[in-house]
This record gives sequence, C-alpha cells and structure tokens, in this order.
Amino acid sequence: QAALLAHHWEEAGEALAAARWHRRAADWLWTRDVARSFEHFARVRTLTAALLDDPEGREHGLRARVMLLQASWKVGLSPEEIEPLAAEARQIAAHQGDARSRLDIEVFLMPAYWLTGQLAKAAEIGEGTVRLADDLGDAHMRAIVRGDLGHICVCSGRLDDAARLLDQALVIGGDDPQINLERTGISMQVWTRARRGWAQIEMGRLAPGVADLEVAARRARELGQWEVASWTLMFHVFADEYAGNPTAGLRRARESLECAERAGSPFAHATAYYTLGRAHLAAKDSRAAREAFEQA
Repeated sequence: QAALLAHHWEEAGEALAAARWHRRAADWLWTRDVARSFEHFARVRTLTAALLDDPEGREHGLRARVMLLQASWKVGLSPEEIEPLAAEARQIAAHQGDARSRLDIEVFLMPAYWLTGQLAKAAEIGEGTVRLADDLGDAHMRAIVRGDLGHICVCSGRLDDAARLLDQALVIGGDDPQINLERTGISMQVWTRARRGWAQIEMGRLAPGVADLEVAARRARELGQWEVASWTLMFHVFADEYAGNPTAGLRRARESLECAERAGSPFAHATAYYTLGRAHLAAKDSRAAREAFEQA
C-alpha cells in the first residue's frame, strides 16, 4: 500500500509526500527484502535532493542516505557510488546538528569499505567512530563500533588489537542479544562473541576460541539469527582445519550452508560455499572444493 501511494504522489508531482511514502515502504521492506527496500530509499534520496531546506525533507533525506549506506555492501555499491552518498549524508547530519546520525553514517561506512577490501580506509574510519561513540556516551554504540573495528583488525592481521577491541565490546554490551537487532536485523553481541572466537583461533588459542563459537552458534540458532549462525559455523570450520579435523569441518560447513539457506541471504550463501570449499580442501578433495568455490 505504501509503495502504491508513493507512486501516486510521485505521479502527481508531490515530491515531499512521495518521499514520505517511499520511506514507509522502504522501512517495511527492510527486514523482508533489502534489494526492494534499497530501491525505495534510493527514490527518497532523489526526491529529497531539492527538499533539503525543508525540515521534513531533510529528515527523510538523511534517513534514506544512512540506510543506503547500511545496505551498500549487500547490494554491491562501488566506492565511486559510496563516497558521494557519504558526503551527502555527512552534510545533512552536520546541518541538522545530529551527532547520532553522524555516528550512524560512520558505522555503516566501515563495512562498506572493509567488505570491498579497503581495510586501511575502514580502520581509519573505525578509529574515528570509536571516538565519536565514546563522546556520545551511548553504551550500545560503544560496543557495536568496537566489535566492527575488531572485525576489521582480524581481517588486517592485527590480532592483538582485535582481541582487545572485541573484549571491550563484550564488557560494554554484555550478553544483551537485543543490541542492534532492531536497527540492522543482526544481534550484535552474539556476532561479536563469534568474532572474538574467530580472533582467538587465528591467534592459535583454539580452546577459548571454540568455546566462544559454541556459545555464539547456540544463541544464534535460538534467536533465529541464521546469517550469524552460518558465519559462526564458518569460523568453527577454520578451527577444525587448524586442529586437523576435516570430518568435523565438512559437517559444520554443510550446517553453515543450511543456515545460509534459512537466512535467504546471498552474502551468507557466498560465504557458506567458500567455507564448504575450504573444508573440502582440508579433506584433500580438490574437485569438490572447486565446485563449492564456483558456487560462491
């Protein structure tokens, strides 16, 4: 209904009303169909370009740009597309004097860069984001940004920094599974525990790492967090590989794929097939590994 009303208002040349209804459609679709939600937020961005002197226009415009940044890695935006989007969002947030939105912008820029391989840029943004969150004094955001910067540090090989940041995130946020759940659909503290487990196994601390992964996998399943469950099982496959247990690794890799299928997430499917390929390599089955990698 919201999408239909947005179309009618747009056809009538009423840009503000159309932006309002496109935003409602986008918000409703966010946890159901990210690609379609992205399309509606993109329309809000376009419609509000000429409405930024109007308070409601700025509000819708800022929301759209923040959410487009959040979805950028899921829909495959290039850096050339991300940078002007971020600049627009920062400009509107500064005009509004909206410190929380400025923080959100930086939080969503971190994965936009790290998931496209720009780890140094992501880390630079992440370090500034930790300072912004600390200045804002929001405990949930302080935990979230440390978890994400810790993830970047693992990817960068900065394992001591990663372990420190992930420890801090779990101390600050505790085991509250609701942190970040409404905003992004991901239970951040469960995901952070999984990432701490990953950091530990990469440091050679298999026992405490596996303990974290087992807790995170159980909690993710209990909460229906199938993407998180899939990724957590991926990390456990790495641990099985390092421990010389390819049979367990193959079993968990298949479980990771099952969780990805339940999530309906193309990104989780890709990581699960990568995981399955890696497990087949550990089991010395190069043909099956190649087939899995091709699926990824």
